[in-house]
Amino acid sequence: MAREVGIIIGNKGATPTEFFIGIKDPNYHICIDDIVYVEEKTSKNFNIKFYGIIAEIIKGFDVINFNTENFLVTDKKIPSNIYHIAQVKVIKIEPEFYVAPTPGNKVFMVDDEEIDIALNFKNMKEKVFIGELANHKPAYINLEFIDGRKGAHVSISGISGVATKTTFATFLMHSINSSKPNKNYKMIIFNVKGYDLLFIDKKNKNIDKETENFYINYNIKPEPFDNVGIYAPTRIEKDDSISLDSIRNDANKYSWDIYTIVKEGLFEFMFNESDDSNISLLIRDADKFLKNYFNQNPGSSIESISELIKIFENETRNLNDNESKIEKRKLFPNQSLSSISAFLRRLRKIEKNLSNIINREYNKINWENHKVTIIDIHNLSSPAQLFVVSSVIKEIFEEKEEKGLREPVVFIMIDELNKYAPSSGSSPIKDILIDIAERGRSLGIILIGAQQTADAVEKRVYLNSAIKVVGRLDSGDIDSPVYKYLGKSLKERAIILKQGKMIVHQPDIPYPLVVSFPYPVWATRPEETTEKEEKNKKTVADYLE
Repeated sequence: MAREVGIIIGNKGATPTEFFIGIKDPNYHICIDDIVYVEEKTSKNFNIKFYGIIAEIIKGFDVINFNTENFLVTDKKIPSNIYHIAQVKVIKIEPEFYVAPTPGNKVFMVDDEEIDIALNFKNMKEKVFIGELANHKPAYINLEFIDGRKGAHVSISGISGVATKTTFATFLMHSINSSKPNKNYKMIIFNVKGYDLLFIDKKNKNIDKETENFYINYNIKPEPFDNVGIYAPTRIEKDDSISLDSIRNDANKYSWDIYTIVKEGLFEFMFNESDDSNISLLIRDADKFLKNYFNQNPGSSIESISELIKIFENETRNLNDNESKIEKRKLFPNQSLSSISAFLRRLRKIEKNLSNIINREYNKINWENHKVTIIDIHNLSSPAQLFVVSSVIKEIFEEKEEKGLREPVVFIMIDELNKYAPSSGSSPIKDILIDIAERGRSLGIILIGAQQTADAVEKRVYLNSAIKVVGRLDSGDIDSPVYKYLGKSLKERAIILKQGKMIVHQPDIPYPLVVSFPYPVWATRPEETTEKEEKNKKTVADYLE
């Protein structure tokens, strides 16, 4: 039988979306995030059931007007009662008639069987486990609002190093893989910080039985990711050989040669210019020149960026430099010398920053060959990171457009999304990410982006995220309009949120849920890996035996 917790109070007012309850038992500790319900009998002789979540709890002394009276009440020198009320945000009305519940109506705690109804989990055709609620019941996300069938994209915000954004993102991807193993999904993860994500295919030797049981209880294998491909950048050695630049000796090399960059339309990503329209014009002209160069010289190659610079220097010289007669340059004939010099300076800077991944070898990232692909970019310079992310995403986007098929659905996880799609300015990679945010769901490209604060990300990218998640937020960022959906209570909680807890907002539930998710069962650093890997992967049933 459902427990009665109190009644709707009339002095605060009740609406179809919010009401306040007076707690009947002063010793009963109702908690924020508890789920309650109240029934309203209408004139049509049928009941309307309001389900709500406790958003705030308030206690105080009745009938006192001055601060000093608090001491008199405590010393029992004047009479007073303690009032105990709770604010309830309505999350579901069954049937959907928007009337106000009547003050005096009894309010009950939702029992275990009705939680799935109250939170709309029961109506989700396909759902993914994302953690536990405050009452230790499972919380889910509607998969149709992640993989593009109804909506797409996930945005995760929070303080770096505290909010566990990357951990939650990888847990979400692991949960999707575990619960939907037969789905035609591909997952691409860019590793941008240390070695955190280079060992997700290795079991964490420090995982205790309690954490393992947490996974098993929710039908998730307590094992690392499987079918993983690791890709790491190359580096040029002193003997001019090209080797792998990675802590993982079994990783695959990736690099680009100049021919592939020109052929695949990646030349502009070497620069990623934002607002200098004149330089952008030179970049387009240089790209066009290189296309003609390779067409006219089939089978030729440009071994390095330094060789490319020499070609450009040669092609931008005046053929006859006497004062009486100047023959036009072959490249940039109508550009000033200062603009050409600025372009060449950029190329020399590019040579310094990108020479380890742009050389004479093309080592392709074959993301189609694995369920999960990790692309390590953490040791690269910022311009090199921009180039790698831009090039990989452009390849996927154009391949999807060409084939016109949603499957395989590709999930792309990018940390520090604000660096690639900032709220101001423009760049080639930002244009692609906006396109993915607006059209990606129809192409089967899903963006999982993480950033310290959501208002640092391009508005069109953020607003197209169906799922919004926040971890611990900085008090200076909390009043940004992008977090308006949290409301006053959840904003205050976000400032003090502990690691392992996230606030999740999804279209199926009008009020965000606070969930706790487990520590990863995969290694997050080299020293966490086990010395021996299990030869045969187990199922959840195997663990239960």
